[in-house]
Amino acid sequence: MSTRIVVLVFAITLGASHVGLGQETTGTISGRVVDSQGLPIPGATVTATGSQGTKQSVTDGAGNFTVPFLTPGTYAVRIELQGFTPFAREGVVVRLGQTVDIPATLIVGAAVGAAAMHGLHAQAKPKAYQVTELEVIDAEAWKTFVQAVRASQQQASGRNLRTAGGKVVAFVGDPPKSVGITEFDSLDQAVAYRNSQAFKDLDPLRNKAIKITKQYTVEAEQ
Repeated sequence: MSTRIVVLVFAITLGASHVGLGQETTGTISGRVVDSQGLPIPGATVTATGSQGTKQSVTDGAGNFTVPFLTPGTYAVRIELQGFTPFAREGVVVRLGQTVDIPATLIVGAAVGAAAMHGLHAQAKPKAYQVTELEVIDAEAWKTFVQAVRASQQQASGRNLRTAGGKVVAFVGDPPKSVGITEFDSLDQAVAYRNSQAFKDLDPLRNKAIKITKQYTVEAEQ
């Protein structure tokens, strides 16, 4: 009789532990904050604001931060430190059990009004374009990769111009098989995304789907 009771208690405990493991109900926002030279910025305040309220974190010595236990939904993220212009991103989507990576670059400058800051950024930071010359090597993997990379670029405030499936016409020299172009608000932003964990996480799928022959970023004139 006692043996059956022990077995029953063990089974109930084991079942409860499995239920607990399957009941993850939140997501996370994390990232790394650097300056325009790519150096980490410790002590910056990171604020995530959503429909359930606001949560904050502070970057560590390596510039890393984590805002855990976020109810799934859409958040506005703001990163600030005295002496730097604030970084802000709207529409960050947090999903159940997932971590959203946000690479951020803070620019040295005084705190001013939002409208004035937008004007300063427009003057100081011309747009940048990440150009990837590539060849598709696995059509099925390519379909999955395209969706994943566009979502990743969007999370980093990049705008994929959807040129990879278009025709390429050469006037001088041989044309590449395909060209992908993504627009960023600044060269710093483009470089930060290229060096981010979100970019690196796509390597296995990227290497299966395409062969990159050239990749570079071009800054537009002001």
